[in-house]
Amino acid sequence: MNANESVHESSTLRDLLEEIVDEVSPSLGYSAAVKRRAAMLRRRRRTRRLLASVTTVCLLSVGGTALHIRLDELDGQDDTAAAATDGPFLSWDPTGNRARDANLLQQALRIWDNADTGPHGAVHPLLLDDENALGPVIVVEGRSRTGEPRLAFITASADNKEALSLRVDRPAPDPVTTRTISLVTPWMQSDGSLATSSWAVALSAPGADRVTITSTAVDEQEIGDNDGQGHRHQISFLPLSATALTCTVTTYWSHGTATGQPASGGTVRDVQPVAATVRETSDSSVKAQVNGANTAVAPGQFVAISDGLLGRVRSVSGGTLEIQPVTAASSVVSSRTSLSNIHGNLRGSGSGITFTDISDKDQDQVLVGNRVEVIDPAETDPRVGAITVGRISDRSSSGAGMEVQPTATVKPGSVVYVLTPPASRNG
Repeated sequence: MNANESVHESSTLRDLLEEIVDEVSPSLGYSAAVKRRAAMLRRRRRTRRLLASVTTVCLLSVGGTALHIRLDELDGQDDTAAAATDGPFLSWDPTGNRARDANLLQQALRIWDNADTGPHGAVHPLLLDDENALGPVIVVEGRSRTGEPRLAFITASADNKEALSLRVDRPAPDPVTTRTISLVTPWMQSDGSLATSSWAVALSAPGADRVTITSTAVDEQEIGDNDGQGHRHQISFLPLSATALTCTVTTYWSHGTATGQPASGGTVRDVQPVAATVRETSDSSVKAQVNGANTAVAPGQFVAISDGLLGRVRSVSGGTLEIQPVTAASSVVSSRTSLSNIHGNLRGSGSGITFTDISDKDQDQVLVGNRVEVIDPAETDPRVGAITVGRISDRSSSGAGMEVQPTATVKPGSVVYVLTPPASRNG
């Protein structure tokens, strides 16, 4: 062994001793804990490379205490990729009323590490909060066992504040362009089943003064505690009709401006929107191109934007969609009014929509301004995921149908979303 190899071996064995000391050191705050975890993973990587060829038992002494370290006692997981600390990560300062709670972070990491992408390295918490009605909410980023940057939302459950569950494990967003991250889902029970409300979690970059969440599928009088709280995060409940597609996260920045962004997504139990770009429009048809390959798109599926329903997929060919607008003369969609829950059909006229087939006893309950919505057939529960189609604009010809002003309008270049079934029906 030459001098360089001897120095390298001594340095690496010293690193291993430091790791052992780390494991018996007192608990530290969240920042130090995260740095220590990343350093430990790097030391493990270097140690394995040195000791891979060693077959003997090393007898070491720390503070007068003898420790026997064997190769077969080393943790067998491969942390090589997870140990990297370079981006792409948001690396925003952690926020929330439990931002310095290292124990809560460790609980969340244990749950995340049990997911398919775990164990995770280079972890960095973004949000550690305890919401009164829901319980702990944790948002954390880190590298998967294969080195992929990931983002996880881990929360308590609507039926059990003590039960933390992994809600979603996504690829990390672009750190250059991302200013807000969010999750909207009603699947918030401890077993992943449907709760009594949808829950929305939103977090904006440092510099935000206030964050609010609104949905085009929800009337203002239905929205719960959603005043922004005066923080750069927002955790609130919404009616079950709210989904990520219909929700907008508005951030009020410290320099006096406000920006709105669509919610980032839901869980595997939620409908999966597939983006497509509009190429041509006419009264009877809209043609769009799916952005990337996707085999989940099929005829009959709804096509929508945040403002409301555009129509249904009529045909699919090589990624090109033909969409029947709700205003097309042959379009008929079962629908209901929001709040008053009056059922009828929306019929296209070629240039507009009428709300028809309403029972005589219900005619007087439908008022100008009422929102008319449909339930997405891709949803696994009819209580979830209402999509606005329009609002009653004229009821003077109620016998022949009430006129509805559509809320969704598109043009060539617009991005629309095909609503495909959930990736999982069992959580």
